[in-house]
Amino acid sequence: METHPAGPPAGILIVEDERVVARDLQQSLQGMGYDAFAVASSSDEALACVARRTPDLALVDVRIKGDVDGIDTALAMRDRFDVPVVFLTAHADDATVQRAARSTPLGYLVKPIRAAELKSAVEISLYKHQMEVKLRQSERWFSTTLRSLADAVVAVDREGRVRFLNAAAEQVLGLVAAQALGQPVEAVLRLVDRAGAPLISTPLRQALAHGDVVQGWKGSLQAPGSRRPLTIQDSVAPIVDAGLPLGAVIVFRDVTAQEESARRLELTDRLAALGTIAAGVGHEVNTPLSVIAANVNVLQDLTRTLAGLADEAEAPLRLKLVDELDELDDTLVDVASAVKRIDGVVADLRAFTHPVVSGDAQCDVARAVDWALRSTAHELHYRTRVVTHLEPTPKVALDEPRLGQVLVSLLVNAGHAIAPGKRDQHEVTVSARPEGAGQVRLEVRDTGSGIPPELLPRVFEPFFTTRAPGAGAGLGLSVSHAIVTAAGGSIDVASEVGRGTTFTVLLPAAHRQDDRSKANRSG
Repeated sequence: METHPAGPPAGILIVEDERVVARDLQQSLQGMGYDAFAVASSSDEALACVARRTPDLALVDVRIKGDVDGIDTALAMRDRFDVPVVFLTAHADDATVQRAARSTPLGYLVKPIRAAELKSAVEISLYKHQMEVKLRQSERWFSTTLRSLADAVVAVDREGRVRFLNAAAEQVLGLVAAQALGQPVEAVLRLVDRAGAPLISTPLRQALAHGDVVQGWKGSLQAPGSRRPLTIQDSVAPIVDAGLPLGAVIVFRDVTAQEESARRLELTDRLAALGTIAAGVGHEVNTPLSVIAANVNVLQDLTRTLAGLADEAEAPLRLKLVDELDELDDTLVDVASAVKRIDGVVADLRAFTHPVVSGDAQCDVARAVDWALRSTAHELHYRTRVVTHLEPTPKVALDEPRLGQVLVSLLVNAGHAIAPGKRDQHEVTVSARPEGAGQVRLEVRDTGSGIPPELLPRVFEPFFTTRAPGAGAGLGLSVSHAIVTAAGGSIDVASEVGRGTTFTVLLPAAHRQDDRSKANRSG
């Protein structure tokens, strides 16, 4: 076993207060080719020698002169200078060995020491220390590599307790490694189903139980401090050494933003396709609808004329005509009401397919909010209290009727999420404030029933509604989405079943008149 195949011989410090023993050890080591460069007889002297030159190994007598014995001296050399130690002792009793073990020595030599034992102990100790140094360096290298990864990494032992997590995992999970180490993985990595309930069978547990490798699994992670579960994509593999399972490792990344972006893109594509269909439907319906509306008016005029003629008829006939004309008039009123409803749907289709926003459009947010609240007061009064938090904001790049239409739609949806008769138990909050980068943030938040997670991606789809049949056409939110996006803004929704829903609208601030004038002059 070659401990120093190249370079200078290993430097060895001898800590021994018996001069004869120390001199004999030094000569023996030098004869073996080692550099026994110093002998110390006390703790202070030994630490001073180490401070001047760090030895590759220290031979330390358990009992040396002074208040500090060899064991505490070895502890100090290990903690301060990472010096490996072999103890020299004439007292190999259990109590001494147990106390000496705290300094993790590489070996023991019992006096009197024979040359063969000394050579063997020194060579083995130097070799073990070199391997330990290489192992620590390798561990630091791998640990640093794992901590530097952009993906989150969590490793667990066979019992599913966390043994490692990197910086990316700390950031996603909202905790530091010290809080997670030793904890059951379910307490740290909370994977949930669509309803927010913890998953019973997770890819990590499959890897631990069956040795399964899972690639590209996508699911939901409820991170501490996050209102909504994050969408993560991960890979899981068992950790196996020589055929024996040691644990498992999961590598994952937060893909929530990418998923939301993909959903928005998909929604935009679907809205564009539906817009083409809706434009055709609106056009085709509008013409016959106009005919029906005109004929309803003609028939209503005719019933009034016939009612006048019926007054001149004889009594039995007059009574029969009046009854039938009343019934006909009620029928025409129902038809007129239905025509009005269809006309409203056609108007919504027109707004959905042509959400034109003028480049010069601008409106006062507070005034639009006030109008929307007055328009929906009858819807909200018996359901909820309404609270407003309106900070001073710049005007937004949208005309007042269209912003009012968006707000009315959001307020009506908030009202319908709350059952009537519980006004004191619920609240709808309308807030507005400036947002960075020249935007205005509007929020409509309710404390109603909330929207199930599986339905959230569909709330802006045309004709999609959670209301009872006949309670709405399902166009309000899709029209609002079209209006807001046409103005260069965005609209988003967050909800929790049983706790309520928040719609967030971001709109660009309107350009000031003097800014436009300067732009025109510079052009």
